Amino acid sequence: MTSKVEICNKALSLLSANLIMAFDPDESVEAALCVTNYESARRYALEKRGWTFATKRIVMTSPSATAPEWGYDFKHLLPSDLLRVLIVSEDPAYKDGGSLMDWRKESDDGGDYIVCNFSTIYVKYIYDQIQEVRFSPTFVEAMVHQLAYLMATPLTESKGLKNDLLAEFERLTSEASGTDGTQGTSDRIRSNRLLNVRRVRGRNFGRRP
Repeated sequence: MTSKVEICNKALSLLSANLIMAFDPDESVEAALCVTNYESARRYALEKRGWTFATKRIVMTSPSATAPEWGYDFKHLLPSDLLRVLIVSEDPAYKDGGSLMDWRKESDDGGDYIVCNFSTIYVKYIYDQIQEVRFSPTFVEAMVHQLAYLMATPLTESKGLKNDLLAEFERLTSEASGTDGTQGTSDRIRSNRLLNVRRVRGRNFGRRP
């Protein structure tokens, strides 16, 4: 079972630093750094990709009584656990994207909103998943590298190591877009169709007139 201590110790291992026994800032300098940087690393890594374990779909049917001052007819208050909007559409048929609906994510003193011209909208988003047991293996590795990156300067003062950690974080999150992000029937169908088109084009290209 993945835990905060396990994630922190993986990150500390990358830095050749002392491991921790508990997620407690009073235990050691290393533990204090882990507690200070853990949430930033987790939220940053979550925002980078459309992780399936941190995805929600909602229907928003109750726009704010106060419309935007100009430009749009409605504004919908977004959930407090939202980190990143993935899809907004006016029709549930666009369940995986493709809608040309005009919308913007904006903020004011009342919170974060979607402003648009529809009173009912369909939203898919990344939420603030805090249960480590739900994290995918790829996400754990990405978060570990981001956490190590944040702690590299105070624990190692090595700019080269810090750059390497950032590069590996980017590689892991990029790789995740082709694995975690395509776990679904419609995505596989689209991928297979695209592959078939490429194969046909390749065969046609090689033929002589």
